[in-house]
Amino acid sequence: MNAVLYVVMVAIWSTTWLAIHVSHGAFSPAWGAALRFVVAATLMLPLTRPRKGRAPWGLAVLVGMLGYTFNYTASYGAVSLLPSGTAAMMLSSAPLFTALWARILIPGEPLRTSSVVGLMLAVSGVAVVQKAITLPASGLAAALFYVALGTQSQALSTVVARRYGREGVDSVALTARSILMGTVGLVALAFLREGTPWGMLGAASREAWGAVVYLAVAGTCVTFTIFYLLVQRLGPILPSTAGVVCPVLALLFGAVVGGEPLTAQHGLAALLTSVGVGMTLLPARMARVPAPVNASAPARD
Repeated sequence: MNAVLYVVMVAIWSTTWLAIHVSHGAFSPAWGAALRFVVAATLMLPLTRPRKGRAPWGLAVLVGMLGYTFNYTASYGAVSLLPSGTAAMMLSSAPLFTALWARILIPGEPLRTSSVVGLMLAVSGVAVVQKAITLPASGLAAALFYVALGTQSQALSTVVARRYGREGVDSVALTARSILMGTVGLVALAFLREGTPWGMLGAASREAWGAVVYLAVAGTCVTFTIFYLLVQRLGPILPSTAGVVCPVLALLFGAVVGGEPLTAQHGLAALLTSVGVGMTLLPARMARVPAPVNASAPARD
C-alpha cells in the first residue's frame, strides 16, 4: 500500500510544474501560488477537525509556513524565471537537506551512507542542468535564491512533521490545518508584494483557471495528504525522494507536452538523478515498513 501511494503522489506531482507554468500566463507568481492554496484550503476546511488522534495548531502553523508559504513562494518564483522542468530539477536537492536536518533534529534518525551518496549524485544532476541556464547575472541570482529558499523550507517542513507529528497525530487534519495556515501566509505575502488581484481574476482564461484548480485539488489536497501519511509511516527521507523523482518526469513532461528544451545536459542530469534515487531507495523496502504504533493511538493504514 505504501508503494502504491508513493507512485500516485509522484505521478501527480510530476505534472504540477507545467501546470504552474500555464497559470503564469494569467497570474503573477505570488498570486498564482496564493489562489491555488485558497482553493485547496477551502476544499480541505471540513477536514481540519481531527477524527483520529490530534492535529496541534502550533505544529500546523510551523509546517504551513515552511512547507507552503515559503516553499511555494520559492517554487512559483523559480518557475517564473526558468523552464518548468529545469526549475523542478534544480529544486530536487531538497531530500539531501532533509536527510541532514533529520539527522540533526530527530534523535536516533539514521543517515545511511548509501542515502548520502545517492542524494549527492542527485545534486550533481542539478549542477549539470544549471549549466544549461541562459539568464543574466541578476536573473540567475534570483533563481538560485528561490532554489535555496525552496530546498531549505521543504526539508525543514518534512523533518518538523516527522519530529513532532508522529505520535497520535491525524495526518489528514494536520495537512488541512497546515494548508490553511500556509494559505494565510501566501495571501499576506501576495498583498504586500503586489496589491489586490482583481484585475488578474477578471482577465484569466479558462486554461489558467483550470491549471489553478488542478494544482489545488490534485497537486495539493491529494498529494500532501499522501505525503504526510508516508512521512509518519516511513520517516522523512524516503517520501522526500519524490522531490528527486518528480523533476525527472517533469522534465520529460515539459518537453513532450510543453515544448520546453531537452538537451544532452538535461539527459545527463536526469540519469544522475535516477541513479541517486535508486541508491536512496536501497536501504528501505517501502511496502514492508509498518505504520508506527503507540499506546495512545491505533496503527494508521
